[in-house]
Amino acid sequence: MAKSHRFSVRLLKRNWTIKGSLKSHRARDVDGKKVQQKINLQLILDNDKMEAYLDQNDSYSYSPWWVGFLGVSGLESVKSRAIPSCILFLKLKNGRVLAYSFGNGYNLLRTESIEESFGLNVTLNVIDGEEIKSLNIYSPSDNTKQKQEVSSILTKVNNFDFNDSKDLVEKLSGIIKEKYKKYFFAPTGKDSLSIKSDVGLEQLEEISEVLFKRFESEDYKKDDNLKDINKISKATDLERDELYKKLFGKINDGDFSNIFLADYEVVNPENFYTYQFGRKKFHNLDIGEFKEVDFSDNKIFDRKILVKKCEDDSYPLKWSLKKCLVADGEIKDDRGTVKKFFLSKGIWYHVEDDFISEVEEKIKKYKLEDINKLGLSVYKKDYKNKKVVGKKQDGSDLEEYGEGLYNFENTDGVNKFLFDKKTIRIKNNPLEICDIYDKNENIFFHIKRKNSSSSLSHLWNQGLVSERVAKVESSSCEEEKKYHGKFEEICGCSLPNNRKVYFGIISNSKDLPIFSKISFMEHVYNFKSMGCDEKNIKYFYINDENK
Repeated sequence: MAKSHRFSVRLLKRNWTIKGSLKSHRARDVDGKKVQQKINLQLILDNDKMEAYLDQNDSYSYSPWWVGFLGVSGLESVKSRAIPSCILFLKLKNGRVLAYSFGNGYNLLRTESIEESFGLNVTLNVIDGEEIKSLNIYSPSDNTKQKQEVSSILTKVNNFDFNDSKDLVEKLSGIIKEKYKKYFFAPTGKDSLSIKSDVGLEQLEEISEVLFKRFESEDYKKDDNLKDINKISKATDLERDELYKKLFGKINDGDFSNIFLADYEVVNPENFYTYQFGRKKFHNLDIGEFKEVDFSDNKIFDRKILVKKCEDDSYPLKWSLKKCLVADGEIKDDRGTVKKFFLSKGIWYHVEDDFISEVEEKIKKYKLEDINKLGLSVYKKDYKNKKVVGKKQDGSDLEEYGEGLYNFENTDGVNKFLFDKKTIRIKNNPLEICDIYDKNENIFFHIKRKNSSSSLSHLWNQGLVSERVAKVESSSCEEEKKYHGKFEEICGCSLPNNRKVYFGIISNSKDLPIFSKISFMEHVYNFKSMGCDEKNIKYFYINDENK
């Protein structure tokens, strides 16, 4: 039986030539420093169907398995300096081109020449939907979360922690369907596809045609176990260009509202230390760190964010700023219809009209338009300055500013009570009951100033966690008694049963990003599942005089 090998496969975008997809320079370690070195390519295979290139700057002391696979000779060297880099291009019957990389051959390709989601699409269309092993999931939002779930047994997607209304699958693995096993097995991937196969070079053309057909197929949507994975479509090239033009213009004008940043890939927590863009270093990937950057030239978005490893002071991960942006946008089609999109990991996704209409209709009843009766002030300019608002337990002055000062000045200890920063520990986790409690109306206010670093997802979650603890009977658990005791200590009365949970967003923008709307509706569902009356759940905007 022939020995199987792992292949890494990519698809060139339409209209990209082989020569155009190859880099002219690549980063290399020279005396411990990264330098750009010219790539010295050698054409080692050339026929009507295939071209293969070797980077002659690489040398090695052994003959890699792919030397025999490609049927080339004379590539041996006596020095071992790097993993050899080779790339094989295979031309399909329809003119498209697949790139098979060997060793470090993927470093020879220009990233922008690669078709996004090729590996994911092929995998979705060849695996058995009832025998999934792992999912890589991310949830685009103002604080994008990413996770990998691996099951100890082969199972269906709905047995993973996956919510098809807000989560996207980036990569998955599972058992391949029987009819494809003669070609390859163990498929997985995102943009690139990883497969194992025992075929020879003469069968590679047939496999490549199968892979491309699987990429273009939507057969997985016929599988009840897979059909709800990434049920949104990508923007067309024209739509993408217009959306980027609007987004770049907005950033260039200094408007960072509803624009966020997220890691392009999962960072190993054992290695991660800090980010760097230009000379500036920071620990949070926050768009606020970029407000002093000159965005007048759109090429700035292709510059790299460096992710530093703490133990060796190197930057093994480099992401373009463009691929880290998270935002939403809209454009009008030829009929004047507004189409909604959101950007995540360098891809603009079109939010289907039916879905966005459903979300918009549902969220409408939770938005409080008339806030005059709430008795809350606007957010004043002087809140950015610290003010002494009281004494700490040690007798020193307590200085507040920002949200803290806003919350303090909107409480009187008679009708409205301050809970901001008055935390209790529930199961060793700090918890704020709310920011402000209105005794007359039984309203628990959770307040957040919406700027580049604040997370609305965190705001929704803060209210949900507080209500979940409040639902626990005071006699059932000693730890939860702290919640009721803290409330009575500050307000002088028992916790009311008919509680109202209101979320106040300090911002002059009067609309939420689409992913924040989806997140809010998910939290409303959780509130209702705890028995909360949906009429008692509201969000509203507080004018910000700083804008």
